[in-house]
Amino acid sequence: EDATIGSSYRIRYYKAAYSFEKNNIDIAVELGENVISTVVASTEDLSSFVCDASGYTYTVSLEKATVTGYTGNDTHIEIPSVLGGYPVVEIGSFAFEDNKTLEAVLIPDSVKKIGMYAFENNTSLENVYFSDSITEIGISSFSGCKAIYELIFPSTIKTINSSAFSGCSSISSLSIPDGVATIYSDAFKNCTNLEEISLPLSWKTAGSEIFAGCVKLTEITVPEGITKLPGSAFEGANKLEIVVLPSTLTEIGNWAFYNCAVLSSVNIPVTVTVLGTSAFEKCICLEEIVLPDGLITIGTSAFEGCTGLSEVVIPNSVTTIYGGAFINCTNLESVSLPTGWKTAGSEIFYNCSKLTEITVPSGIIALPNSAFNGANHLKKVALPANLESIGAWAFENCVLLSDVNYPESLKTIGNGAFENCKLLTKADLPSGVITINSSAFKGCESLASFTYPASLTTAGSDIFYNCVKLTSATVPEGVKTLPAQIFSGANYLKNVTLPSSLETIGNSAFSECTALVQVQLPANVTTLGSSAFSGCTKLERIWIGSKVERIDVWAFEDCTNLTIHGVAGSYAQTYANENDIPFSTEELDFDFASISGKVTDGEENGIEGVSVSVYDLTKNELVYSDIHTDENGEWSIEDATIGSSYRIHYYKAAHSFAKNNIEMWNMIDEQKRVQHV
Repeated sequence: EDATIGSSYRIRYYKAAYSFEKNNIDIAVELGENVISTVVASTEDLSSFVCDASGYTYTVSLEKATVTGYTGNDTHIEIPSVLGGYPVVEIGSFAFEDNKTLEAVLIPDSVKKIGMYAFENNTSLENVYFSDSITEIGISSFSGCKAIYELIFPSTIKTINSSAFSGCSSISSLSIPDGVATIYSDAFKNCTNLEEISLPLSWKTAGSEIFAGCVKLTEITVPEGITKLPGSAFEGANKLEIVVLPSTLTEIGNWAFYNCAVLSSVNIPVTVTVLGTSAFEKCICLEEIVLPDGLITIGTSAFEGCTGLSEVVIPNSVTTIYGGAFINCTNLESVSLPTGWKTAGSEIFYNCSKLTEITVPSGIIALPNSAFNGANHLKKVALPANLESIGAWAFENCVLLSDVNYPESLKTIGNGAFENCKLLTKADLPSGVITINSSAFKGCESLASFTYPASLTTAGSDIFYNCVKLTSATVPEGVKTLPAQIFSGANYLKNVTLPSSLETIGNSAFSECTALVQVQLPANVTTLGSSAFSGCTKLERIWIGSKVERIDVWAFEDCTNLTIHGVAGSYAQTYANENDIPFSTEELDFDFASISGKVTDGEENGIEGVSVSVYDLTKNELVYSDIHTDENGEWSIEDATIGSSYRIHYYKAAHSFAKNNIEMWNMIDEQKRVQHV
């Protein structure tokens, strides 16, 4: 009497051992009386069913009986509704386990629960007539009942537990009542003849591999009205090819289609806003996916291992793409990124071996943290002209990335943004960059060119740590303050040219620059911050001018080979004396030269990839072991010391050299060419 006008309802009839000519009747309620046409029902012949209380064992608790066993040999039974004067409310665990004679069972209306393993491995059982009071079917309660060919559930059922009907290999169709909210793992696993299934509208919770091994279940339609597809709903349904999703759907749960190995097509409704964790992971036959406008979140590993995908268009509504979303999509060649992208996880495009280039759309002002972290086949990235910041770890471990444009609008580079981009050769940053955070270019082994931004005010530590080819740097005129930590940890930096405008060297600006030998501070410098050159273990000479008024006590910590050069009577001399550092008034000469050479085959063709080692005979130390010839066989270094002697050694596997271990004594020229080998 209380249906709501304007609402829609589904009417479902059930009575044990009855079938109905029509069922699951939908009706839209209108003003006045709404009458559904009469439905004709027919009953099974139950005359052969035996109801004998003497054949049962049971326990009693709180005046209610639970069946614990059956000692009879009948093939068709009706379980009594009363035993010993107590109402039977439950079929207990293992009650009929391994019964090989039972063919049909009628469960009375008094029973509300079927316990775990209750009818497990009843291999002759063909028909089960459920009471219309049952709310829960227990773990493995009908597992292995391979003769059951039809299941008709009452509307009262709320929960189907793990493996409840696994291995029921004769069932061909299944209608699960709309009131079922929970279906646990393996519930219908290996129902090898199951071809058709009707899913419940109230479904909210799912376990894994519910339909795994259902080899004839190739297509599923999720009913209208469902708003969230439960996590693991079709996980492991390894023969499922086509899924039709309802227009009411807003979320696809975690692992919903995980390892649906032959799923080839999914039409995601425009109402969907969330794709959960691993939603389509390992759907290796999924060749096309259309993501709807309105989608906001793509979960962790959502499409991991979808090796059939070649192109993905991510709508502009997406703001969050979590880690590994497209990891191991080895055939993915093209990705269109969203302009609304704000949050990213790590390794989104890791091991996408055909994804070598990406263009970031013009609407993105801030590239999210970890946006392309671990995209280990990415070679080229085009950044938009209006980009202002590159997030932390945005390109970390993009080991093949060699070409990046840095837009003029760029202001901030995040922590580790290009860390371990081993083929990145240059960082020609625009003048407007204000902040470069820690480890931004750490481990960029091929980085040989760095343009210092004139507007830079903030820097983190280890920006150029292990940048083995970044041996020199020039700070442009106009810069007055060298930010704290700007070259901290640049452990291959040997030469630095500072501008005449420079006044302050920030804290730790050159700390741990372990290859730095000589520094000339400009005349206008007044302040050296804390740990400015600490840990520069090879620093031998530094010129400090007469305008310097403050040098932090830790400025030269662990610089054990240092002599301070400056003007007699200056603060530099006072500082040196107070800190037991040798002092000299001798002016410094920057006596550096270049050495170059070439390696060819017998026909004068350059040989690429020859390892070139340079040993300083004057200092008795190996100064370079990581130089390689280019495609023309050429190599060079720019910071050899005039007056020093060097030994050049070539190596390449399976190659021999006409000359090797070439020594160059007492270099006096600014440019020296090693004889052609």
